[in-house]
Amino acid sequence: MNLQERVLRVQEEITATALRVGRDPATIKLVVVTKKQSIQDIKTLFDLGIRDFGESRIQEAEEKQCSLPPEISWHMIGHLQSNKVSKAVGAYSLIHSVDSLELARKISQKSQERGLITDILLEVNTSGEEAKHGLTVDAIRDQFSHFIALPALRIRGLMTMAAMMATGTFEEQERVRASFRLLATLKRELQGSLQDFTELSMGMSQDFPLAIEEGATLLRVGSRIFGL
Repeated sequence: MNLQERVLRVQEEITATALRVGRDPATIKLVVVTKKQSIQDIKTLFDLGIRDFGESRIQEAEEKQCSLPPEISWHMIGHLQSNKVSKAVGAYSLIHSVDSLELARKISQKSQERGLITDILLEVNTSGEEAKHGLTVDAIRDQFSHFIALPALRIRGLMTMAAMMATGTFEEQERVRASFRLLATLKRELQGSLQDFTELSMGMSQDFPLAIEEGATLLRVGSRIFGL
């Protein structure tokens, strides 16, 4: 199966899953994760109509952005270090991985200096795994008023990574589903009157159908598309 066939299969699965649970497929955006992928493959996907691409490393993304069409929307999906904020602000349509109030403040400050409004998601650790980045559920509840008060930021929603599934057993799937459901519940709780707080970035190659079932609006899919 070639690259075109794989991306079409993923798109078909997104559409079928959405329709099965009564959702409009147009409300779900596929962000193709292109870490370590060639500029030529990204251009091929662009020519197939893909416009949203996710990168984890600032330097790698910079090299690709210089060589690819300006119509692409780049998403920062990896852990963003504080010392990389200056390079990130203005380079991405959405930063998915804001995992602390300190980081948000630095993005806010740099955005103000440049006269920009930066769209961000708050990353939440819904699995309880110590190795994962993200705010705890309690922390985001306690600090949310401070996040939304920061100037030059538009908080668009929440992001999470569920636990990896080893074999896809029912128990593993239910653990993943619980992470996604927790994020969706938290979004509804926090949303209030925030009109722009609409996004749920959750679901990757092995679990995006479960994420769609639980309300995902942004899917971060790489290995299923690149045959990894």
